[in-house]
Amino acid sequence: MIDLKGIRKSLGFTQADFAEELRIDRTSLSDYERGKTTMPPYVEKLIELYLEVHGETGLLYQVDSLNSELKKLDRDAELDAGRRRRSRRNPLPGIEGA
Repeated sequence: MIDLKGIRKSLGFTQADFAEELRIDRTSLSDYERGKTTMPPYVEKLIELYLEVHGETGLLYQVDSLNSELKKLDRDAELDAGRRRRSRRNPLPGIEGA
């Protein structure tokens, strides 16, 4: 899935300007960014072609890579928080009543 908002911001566009560049409605662009509606495949293709024509194809991979790293960091933080909660319940594992 394309991170539309990340790509748009990386290119320095407002929603209105990017929608105009892609020849789509600004409200639709906003809905896609917020996940209110699913982006149709033709819009994904439009974005890929736009980036290709403007020499920015690396943005797709950079934004996807950043999002993957952020998700990994979020998962790691959740795991750490879970470990801390468990260790507070029983500070001395293996010893009942501690």
